[in-house]
Amino acid sequence: FADFVQRAGAAGLAYEWCRGFNEVDGYPRYAVRGGMAALGSWLADGLDVRTATTVRAIRPGNGSTARFEVQMAGGATLAARSVLLTPPVPLSGALLAAGGIALDDALAALSYHRVLALLVCLDRPSGVAAPGGHQSEDGPFSFIGDNHQKGISEEVTVTFHTNHRLSAQHWEDPDDELTARLLGWAEPWLAGATPLAVELVRWAHSGPLQPWPEAVATVREGLLLAGDAFAGPKVEGAYLSGWAAGAALLGLA
Repeated sequence: FADFVQRAGAAGLAYEWCRGFNEVDGYPRYAVRGGMAALGSWLADGLDVRTATTVRAIRPGNGSTARFEVQMAGGATLAARSVLLTPPVPLSGALLAAGGIALDDALAALSYHRVLALLVCLDRPSGVAAPGGHQSEDGPFSFIGDNHQKGISEEVTVTFHTNHRLSAQHWEDPDDELTARLLGWAEPWLAGATPLAVELVRWAHSGPLQPWPEAVATVREGLLLAGDAFAGPKVEGAYLSGWAAGAALLGLA
């Protein structure tokens, strides 16, 4: 993974953001110019990538060279020799179930933390201290990130991640009530700045409660699950899981 980060840095994408938030701990944290979508575009250079396409189901195919059939919205289908799914496992399981493929009980039982997030655009700098990130085990927010200080937003925007306990407690609250509540909790970090825009995000699958013990899961030959639920709930874990899945797919007959 360190080699990959070095290559992304040499390409002008990844850069070191800081070495600690509340205090310097010596471990580098990285960010990506243009956001994570720019990193995806760099990785996908030269590949046939189709976006804004809704998949409805994945079902068994009709032969050895087309093990699976991927059904799109509108009725179109793709024949696939192999399929790699990287959404959260419950979402991948739903796509497979729609095509008559069941996950085993252990995979189907994987569950995730829920996180309520608030994105606030401000008219002037926030009160988040340099380098623009703050972690907490005590306050209402487990992490606060000033995206302008981080270097990924020209505007002053701050992201607030509500801790797991409060996210679960208030998950069913109405949007307007919840937005007002989170904005009130965020006020000490705004330093008197005026919110110009506010967006509430309900992150239903923020990270696995208990990661899968292997880097990739094989549902059946040619059908794999990967992502941050498999090799650790961090960017590095997601990368290593994808790497393992790619190696497994290349090894298929």
